Amino acid sequence: MKNKILLIILLFTLAQCGYSPIYSKYNEANFEIVINSLNGDREINNSIKLNIDRISKNNSTKKFNIEINTDYVKSILSKNKTGAISEYQLIAITDFTINDGKKIINTIIKEKITLLAETDVFKEKNYEKKIKNNFANSISKKFLLRLSTLK
Repeated sequence: MKNKILLIILLFTLAQCGYSPIYSKYNEANFEIVINSLNGDREINNSIKLNIDRISKNNSTKKFNIEINTDYVKSILSKNKTGAISEYQLIAITDFTINDGKKIINTIIKEKITLLAETDVFKEKNYEKKIKNNFANSISKKFLLRLSTLK
């Protein structure tokens, strides 16, 4: 009986601890983002633009003008005895130039992953496209979180 009462009290006190997820305010952004230019890798930039346009609210009091420059590099890390590629690295570096009317801020976000080479070229290209899309989603989320701290 004593344990049940203690458990109930413990549940009520911990239920109101004020926990909120990190991304809870991510969708509550109250600013407008205007993309002036996109340079670099087209696939990554298009995905980033799509993610930013979903969050941006027109006719908001706070307005940001941004320029996006993305570099995408696929580099060879190792080869096997026959000279075929066995491991490579994908790196996406995105440079955001943010202008809020008062100041200009540069933000650089970098994503990278190391992969083993596939024997099937088609399968490898599809996997690389998925990784590019994941890079773009991650970069846009990190950028929007950084942008929300500038308000």
